[in-house]
Amino acid sequence: LNYIDPSCDRGQWVKVGQAIHSEWPDDNGLALWDGWSKPASNYREKETRSVWGGFKQGGGVTIAALYGIARDAGWRDNGDYPEAPILTPEEIERRRAERERLEQEAKAEEDRKHAAAAKRATEILAAAIGNAAGHAYFERKGGISFGNVKRGKWEQNGWDDALLVPIYTATQQIVGVEAISPDGEKRGLSGCQRKDVLFPLKSFKSSNVVLVAEGISTAAAGMDASTYPAVCAFGKSNL
Repeated sequence: LNYIDPSCDRGQWVKVGQAIHSEWPDDNGLALWDGWSKPASNYREKETRSVWGGFKQGGGVTIAALYGIARDAGWRDNGDYPEAPILTPEEIERRRAERERLEQEAKAEEDRKHAAAAKRATEILAAAIGNAAGHAYFERKGGISFGNVKRGKWEQNGWDDALLVPIYTATQQIVGVEAISPDGEKRGLSGCQRKDVLFPLKSFKSSNVVLVAEGISTAAAGMDASTYPAVCAFGKSNL
């Protein structure tokens, strides 16, 4: 435990607690986890006890997870048991600042990719011509209303004839494209934003009921069957 930074992200913090709980589900285990957690800058005893109370035996995380995390942090079970580093408040803060720096760099790179993809998406949609009618995928779905989708080439996967579904944010900004091949294969524009996005098949501002579905076909079928406006969420994580 001395090798593991208690100011780690929440997922790892919980995993350490689960690993300890798998061996010591009583107050001794809680005391061990709580004592390790205390040096963290965001430590709250009440939350530690609350989360501990939610752990169940046989949850799938065992003590082996603790050893794995410790090895990643530099611990080695070679019989010598090297002296653990002393995690002073200054060292914990240094590690937190380093994690924050790396997260900011990753976010900046992600933003750069999203911006480039949004620009490319606008270009692709501007060059697209035609509508869904006559496309093999559209016809196979029975001609249901797909809304304002486009149709054209999809160079990313070498498709000569693809349905091109604009990907919007909630503020109506185009951030990407989802292409559908005649066989129904779907591919999103590389690097585009996929979280918190949608495609409205028609305006829903004046409707008290809006259907939300993972894919455009399900949304279109629901809209045609009910007359309610529908939204494609591009996957269950956005529902």
